[in-house]
Amino acid sequence: MNEKEVLKERFNKILEDRSKNKEETLKYRIDSTLRVLHYLENNTENDYLKTLITHCRNKLTGNIDGIELELKKGVENVRY
Repeated sequence: MNEKEVLKERFNKILEDRSKNKEETLKYRIDSTLRVLHYLENNTENDYLKTLITHCRNKLTGNIDGIELELKKGVENVRY
């Protein structure tokens, strides 16, 4: 079973009982997001993008250090 299938299976299990699995839901979201960030980081040559990805991954894995990156002009007001 590949990583995508494992995450899909975890997602389906979470849906069975949302109220009981709030922590598991959060862990699923973080793991799924980290998977995409890992893919993006390994498929870009852009150093600035790699820095942003690393910063996001660090925040998702618990590195709350008070550091906020200075975003390049034109990026600071973008909503995703």
